[in-house]
Amino acid sequence: MTRRTSDVVAVVVPQAGTHAEVATLIASLAQQATPYRLVLVDGATTELRQGALRKRLAARTAASCVWLRARRPGALPALAAAAAEASGDVVLVDPRIRLPAGWLDRLQRCAASDPAIGVVGTWSTAASGAPGFATRLAIGGRWHRPDDVDDAIAGAAIPVYPNAGIVAGPCVFIRRAVLDAARATNAFTSLAAVTAVAHRLGLRSALADDVVAQHVPSAFDPGEPDPADANVGAALAAVGAHDPIAPLRTVLASTLAMLDRRDLPGVLHVAHARGGGTEHFLRNAIAVTGDAYRHYVLRIHADRWTLEDAGDDRFAVYDWPRAGPAAGDGFLRDACAWLRIDLVHVHSLVGSGDDFLRAIELAAVAYLYSAHDMYVPCPTIYLIDSGGRYCRATTDLATCTACLAGMPALAGVDVAGWRERYARFLARAKLVIGPSPWAAATIRTYYPDATVEAVPYGSGPPLPPPAPDADASAVDALLAADAVDPTPAPVPPTSRPIFDLPRDAHRHVGVLGAVGPEKGSRRIDAMVERIRERDLPLRIVVIGYTDRECRFQSDDRVLTVHGPYDRGEVASLCDAYRVDVLAFPSIWPETFCYAMSEGWAAGRPALVPAYGALGDRVSATQAGWTIDPEADVDAWLDRLVAVTAPAHADDLAAKAENARAADAAWRAAPDPIAAVYARFARRGAAAAHAVEARHAIYAAACRAAGVEPLPAARAPAAAQTDATPAAGRRGGWLGWLRSLAP
Repeated sequence: MTRRTSDVVAVVVPQAGTHAEVATLIASLAQQATPYRLVLVDGATTELRQGALRKRLAARTAASCVWLRARRPGALPALAAAAAEASGDVVLVDPRIRLPAGWLDRLQRCAASDPAIGVVGTWSTAASGAPGFATRLAIGGRWHRPDDVDDAIAGAAIPVYPNAGIVAGPCVFIRRAVLDAARATNAFTSLAAVTAVAHRLGLRSALADDVVAQHVPSAFDPGEPDPADANVGAALAAVGAHDPIAPLRTVLASTLAMLDRRDLPGVLHVAHARGGGTEHFLRNAIAVTGDAYRHYVLRIHADRWTLEDAGDDRFAVYDWPRAGPAAGDGFLRDACAWLRIDLVHVHSLVGSGDDFLRAIELAAVAYLYSAHDMYVPCPTIYLIDSGGRYCRATTDLATCTACLAGMPALAGVDVAGWRERYARFLARAKLVIGPSPWAAATIRTYYPDATVEAVPYGSGPPLPPPAPDADASAVDALLAADAVDPTPAPVPPTSRPIFDLPRDAHRHVGVLGAVGPEKGSRRIDAMVERIRERDLPLRIVVIGYTDRECRFQSDDRVLTVHGPYDRGEVASLCDAYRVDVLAFPSIWPETFCYAMSEGWAAGRPALVPAYGALGDRVSATQAGWTIDPEADVDAWLDRLVAVTAPAHADDLAAKAENARAADAAWRAAPDPIAAVYARFARRGAAAAHAVEARHAIYAAACRAAGVEPLPAARAPAAAQTDATPAAGRRGGWLGWLRSLAP
């Protein structure tokens, strides 16, 4: 009769590796608290040094060591042989992998956390395996430094032990009841089949999400599952409609991506989700400095904060609620600590509230603020009063209070308290950036104690290719849903057919971009009516869309709204619509205006109000004309008739040349944002942060994936008790291996 071992965990090691690999694996067991019996299964190996290894193991290992011989080499024959010999639970582990310190204790804790767990698997760095099975637990696909993988697990593990469906990897814990049932049914054909046996017994397979098995090439063959096996399919389906492992994999992937570039400072951008010039600037800043910094984006939504991590050809999102039991002010601190953020760049606070001000203070991280809009001085965002006029940046509290009282949505705002709160926010900022001299001067008017500099926008990288066409109904729905902010909702760029316009003596004036009330959409409406009433030889062509029209042409063709466009299409669209001049009828000064730069790149000069960034830029470059900001609609039309008249063709041509030259000079200049980051994004500034809430990060990934977060299996701190510093761990292994060497 075959002798059976005591009911301790049997660590089954197929003798598929070399002397050094097997010895390294055994060395990793040296500090385990879990009682175990070592079962080495020889599958007819011819390794000459196995004899020497046996002698040294017999003399030095503190655990019982059993030698078995399988009928053939491989993981499954070794498991079958060990199942017949041992009486307790089994851990099947391939010797050609690297496991972290304390791995057996962690597997045992996972199994002990729930009597309904029949099989326990680990993360794996394998890029391939049994299709649809082993790859589910793979965090790889690309090579990572082994110590980074260990650090990622240590920094992200909760653990929560989610359902794994099918477990087929190089390190698997299997309960005795599952092994006995597998022997009775001859299920040792694949690890997937063994997992299916567990599910037939009413047990689940779990992921020990604090353990990772790191592969060497061609390390492990878990056996091929039978695709026709209904039990295998049922086991995989047991994870439910949503993959509970996916959020954990997302957190690990983000952690690994951060560790891969840990030597670079981390920059977190904060912005609303409405697109426009703010988004344009943000994306340019990321593209221009992407080789020198790690970048992340925190989005402001009415009901949540979303963190975007775009890197390594993957895109991860994390959600934190702004209300309810899960809401709190620690989300920004946790995110900055986890991702080692050295600098926060706040681009806009539109839609945020006191919760962000509390969060940024609690995070205790250096930050910049860019005044892309005037939300910090005034909740109207654009300094437009209740009568629809630019208020000329008045600071008089009585005037401002009366103005807000005339706006139902803002009538309850205490403007004095508003400015006090944001004064504290700006005072703590390393730098407040005005994209134009007007923007910088205006912020100083309201907040004289803030450190403010005028830093112009850079041109960024070359224009991207056009995006796929968008469904017109989806665009219309976006516009229809835009009830909070009068600015048109962002829509994807798209190529649209050209509307026909008569070839006659009428001149065509273009208006470029997404045009809401603050950019003059009501002024455009008035222009169209006055053109008709005065029978002027003008037509208005909006290359873009307004808050009222996405794609439209009036019956008399006085107004054409082309619809969304790609930046690379501006020149061709201006040519197609025979537009020689662009008008920017904004009713507020604006902080920069990328649309005017796009028009200049197409060689189209601009007529703009003589204030703010628009007026400053045109005056400095002579790439257009300025008009009194208080001018009425008739004055705008008279000026447009004049500048487009055949008698002024030479002046128009000269302005067009100036426009091209201004754009070329702008694009040739170094992007100033790189110099700003070099001043304030100090490498290593986040090193003192400690991750305080791994579960909160995991829960944020769950919410973004539509998965209910699992509770922590134990306090996060306990997950670290069996870990040793990486340097000491490696040194201990090397010393132990040297003692085994013949």
